[in-house]
Amino acid sequence: MKDVKKLTMRSRSMWWIDGVAEIVTGTILVISSVIALLLSYQNLSKTYRSILVAIQIGIIFAGPYIIRWLKAKYIQPVTGYFKPVTRKSSPGKIIYMLIIAVLGILFAFAVISGSIWWVPVSLISLFVLVFTGLYWNVRRLVYLGIIEAILPPIISLLYRGDHGVVVSLILMGIVILVSGVVTYIRFKKEFNVDG
Repeated sequence: MKDVKKLTMRSRSMWWIDGVAEIVTGTILVISSVIALLLSYQNLSKTYRSILVAIQIGIIFAGPYIIRWLKAKYIQPVTGYFKPVTRKSSPGKIIYMLIIAVLGILFAFAVISGSIWWVPVSLISLFVLVFTGLYWNVRRLVYLGIIEAILPPIISLLYRGDHGVVVSLILMGIVILVSGVVTYIRFKKEFNVDG
């Protein structure tokens, strides 16, 4: 039984071995946060605002497809096709989604109030990354969660309100992106990948 559990945990962690998901997620977080910063300027015309919002929504929804495409094109030829082991329905997923929804609502209220925005940002980052790291057996995601939880309170001392949130999200995206790039470089060395 222990061997099966160990094999399951290893198969879960294999999905994260290349850093592609982090590279895409970090890039999307940085781009969508920069767009949010641009949208905060009042002198933008409605046309530009509409274009920026469309780009922002588009890249967020395209994220999972971009990850799959990159893995299929560059990673699977090296490692073989791999689909992570997950259970189709579990109470844990429902609880996870409810907690994310509650934290999202807290985040919205904090942004509106302007003063304690960093609390839900830190909690969401900590929860999502630590939970993902523990579930998928990827230690670096747990460390990322801790780093990402520490960044927002530090940024809150320098920036207030919406700009603090955006700057914090940009920095958090950069941290995730750097983690993904470092992981990909290690992956390339380990598997002798060209390009």
